[in-house]
Amino acid sequence: MPVLKVAETGAFGVRSGKRVLSISKEKAMKVAFATSTGTLVDEEFRNSRSFTVWHIGPREAYFVNQVTIEPEAATEEGRLAARATVLAGCAIVCSRHINVPAAAKLAARGIHPMRTGSPVQVEEIIGQLQSVLKKNPPPWMGRADSRERFR
Repeated sequence: MPVLKVAETGAFGVRSGKRVLSISKEKAMKVAFATSTGTLVDEEFRNSRSFTVWHIGPREAYFVNQVTIEPEAATEEGRLAARATVLAGCAIVCSRHINVPAAAKLAARGIHPMRTGSPVQVEEIIGQLQSVLKKNPPPWMGRADSRERFR
């Protein structure tokens, strides 16, 4: 089971009060989850108005913040661009469903889209990602590391 903690972000990383919480020198990444509850990935990317962002490392995970999408743009392109802009800095965006144009827009910004297909607990996905980080991460995670999506 992953170690889950709550923290706030500051300009230089994850903070809780005045003390910086270190995830260690191991690879860690920011992951956004499309959720209406904060605990369940249950939203489609293009319709989600709320994303929770977690800082995930091999042994620890911290809740960073919740991102709320402002009122909808007039066009589909505008809605996708707004979401991609707000989620910049994340290595992965996880949603119940994501269409091809949205996935392409994220990928163009260096963000890996991830689809669950059905509602899944955020904690379960965090555990799966931690397992991958502990073992042998796939090549795209290495590329994300070189773009400083990992901290």
